[in-house]
Amino acid sequence: MDIKDIDEKYIIELDGKKYIKYDGVRNEAHRLGLLNIKTEIIQFPAEENKWTIIVKAIASTTDKEFHGIGDANPENVGNIAEHYIRCGETRAKARSLRDLCNIDMVCIDEMGTIIAKKPTDKMVNYLSRLLSDTKGYKYEKYATKKFPAVPEMTYAQVSEAIDILTKGE
Repeated sequence: MDIKDIDEKYIIELDGKKYIKYDGVRNEAHRLGLLNIKTEIIQFPAEENKWTIIVKAIASTTDKEFHGIGDANPENVGNIAEHYIRCGETRAKARSLRDLCNIDMVCIDEMGTIIAKKPTDKMVNYLSRLLSDTKGYKYEKYATKKFPAVPEMTYAQVSEAIDILTKGE
């Protein structure tokens, strides 16, 4: 599937790379005839495996099955560590649905700590200063469609917003 065929509201750009949201993959899968998606835990989290869960997902249409594996542990899910079991399942489902839809773009929900990690206080303070400066209009013009409010932004989003404001776009 070509990225141009995917509704822009389902695309996120971070650090110059485009990702699809899970909702976008699921929406496209339903459009293409998704009948069901089943998940199964392949590995239960335990101390011996560093609390890593591995989940298998099978997405089915009338004539095909698409398999995906997802893993997660408190260390590779960023700021949602308390939800890592659900994250493992979502990663597996996203992978099986991307295969069903023939989407080669990574689902943002599959990403680990690099995407999900929280920005430093220094970064947030710097972005806040930039926003209160006369450059703030650039953020309004170029970034508000791409980013949530500053407190909910990830490290990569804060970094990209700073780039927008300091590069004179």
